[in-house]
Amino acid sequence: MFKAKQQSALELLTTYSWAFLIIAVFIAAIAILAGSRAPASYVPSTCNISPGFPCEQAVLSGYNSVVKTKFMVTFTNNLGTPIYFPSNSFNVTLTNVGDAGINSYSGNCTPLVALKGAQVSCISQIPGTVMPSAGSQASASFAMGYSICKNMQLTSCSGTYRTTGFSLQSVSPPGTSLYTISFVTSPNTGIIVINGASYSSGTSAILVSGKYTAYASPPAGYTFGSWSITSTSSTLSSTTLQNATLTLSSNATLQANFVT
Repeated sequence: MFKAKQQSALELLTTYSWAFLIIAVFIAAIAILAGSRAPASYVPSTCNISPGFPCEQAVLSGYNSVVKTKFMVTFTNNLGTPIYFPSNSFNVTLTNVGDAGINSYSGNCTPLVALKGAQVSCISQIPGTVMPSAGSQASASFAMGYSICKNMQLTSCSGTYRTTGFSLQSVSPPGTSLYTISFVTSPNTGIIVINGASYSSGTSAILVSGKYTAYASPPAGYTFGSWSITSTSSTLSSTTLQNATLTLSSNATLQANFVT
């Protein structure tokens, strides 16, 4: 009887071995596909600066032979006064990015004079070809030097101050393009929502090329009227629907118009 059970088990295993093989191949395929994420999934995960400069975004772009690697950080001037960023006042330190080992790269911040509440973007071009694999985590420490100003005139700026920050984000795939999109609403108290992130009028963001969901949130007393976009190639699926698909393939200005 024991031999009969052994034989039955062997026959069962032989008969259904092909099924186990198919299941194994299916699981392996899922694992491979899971690693092929869309470019939009490679957005930064964390970014911290001082309380006076709340960080909005940090992005490390992937290297390719045409578009060199960039590190960009965007934050708001919440110091309560205008500030001035001298040339090459931005410095970022990266490990195994651009060159092997720990290296520092300089860059610039715009606008040079940022008013109270203004959005600031600092960018550093990264030479070299060393790059972590797409989707892996990369950390960066950075610092900005600035002066305090009484007004927009550079002659009113004085002092040399320094603030530091840290970011951790997924590396974007090689060949991924990054574009600046500016947001405008009329009236300017409206909100534009991109993939769930809210942007007020007069702000901007650096986003990976691709498709995004755009939603216009009107201020009290208004309803949605229309969209308009200024760009060389970026488009909207509709200019009359409150919820539209934005295809970002260049720098662009997206405007939501509201009516009473």
